[in-house]
Amino acid sequence: MSHTSDLKSSFSQESEDPPKNQKEVACSKIKILSRSSATNSDSKGDHRVQQIQSLKGQLTERESEWLQVHRALQSRVDALTRENQRLLHQSTQSAEYKIQNHSSGRSTPQSGAPSMVRIVTVSYLIKLIVLLQYTYIAVLCMKCKIILILQVEQLLSDGSRVIVFRNGTKKEISVDQKSVTVTFFNGDVKRLLPDGTVVYYYCDAKTTHSTYPSGLEILQFPNNQKEKHHPDGRREIFFPDGTVKSLYTDGRQQSVFPDGTVVKLNGDKTVEFTNGQREVHTAQYKQRIYPDGTVKTVYLNGRQEIKYLSGRVSFKNK
Repeated sequence: MSHTSDLKSSFSQESEDPPKNQKEVACSKIKILSRSSATNSDSKGDHRVQQIQSLKGQLTERESEWLQVHRALQSRVDALTRENQRLLHQSTQSAEYKIQNHSSGRSTPQSGAPSMVRIVTVSYLIKLIVLLQYTYIAVLCMKCKIILILQVEQLLSDGSRVIVFRNGTKKEISVDQKSVTVTFFNGDVKRLLPDGTVVYYYCDAKTTHSTYPSGLEILQFPNNQKEKHHPDGRREIFFPDGTVKSLYTDGRQQSVFPDGTVVKLNGDKTVEFTNGQREVHTAQYKQRIYPDGTVKTVYLNGRQEIKYLSGRVSFKNK
């Protein structure tokens, strides 16, 4: 009796929870296909939509047919399980009757027939369980095939290919397969150039991000501001008015204005003017250096000091 119970328990697990390995593989394929699905519909979009709807209808019909088959097989297996339990019960009673007759010295009829029937029934149950498993796998595989069909590929006269995916994404591949353009359903565009450069355009932000094989990255914003990210960590920001600001990994900053003025920050602030003068700002003083060598220093307390090239020094208190 325990053998039949174990078998029934095993069957219940198999029928209610289909084989996880096959199911995971099939579902994984479906997810991969869904993530990679791609491109904007062209002039034949309506035809593709009709084709997709037709294929979905076929899938629904076939799933209904497989469900009916599954239910019929399940019902047959349940009936055979009950029959197997009945025969096993008869076999047990026959064995007990045989033992009682043997102890009383009476002969018993052959009781092998029920055992043979039981063996055949168990074998048939196992076959049905395997058939149910393959039926479920067939449904998953058919879904995969239909999803594959929903990916439309066109071969153009110049040898290039255009792949249109079910979510509207479009992938264009050149003849030499070195240039690839992917237009996503949300309007973003990704281009792979022959030299390895990757250009990604963000539709919503109207920003272009280019990554070069050297590691240099350039971002172009809609207000004409541009940023360069160098492989060594240095960043350059180009503002629309012509100002260029450089940011270094050690914290230093430098700004070059359109009139040629240069401002450097390295703890102190240094301003270089186009007339040759320089101005240094520190925590203790502010200093102006003139082209003739004169240096004027103003301290925090207001005291001023002027050093001339001749060596003369003058002081002025606040």
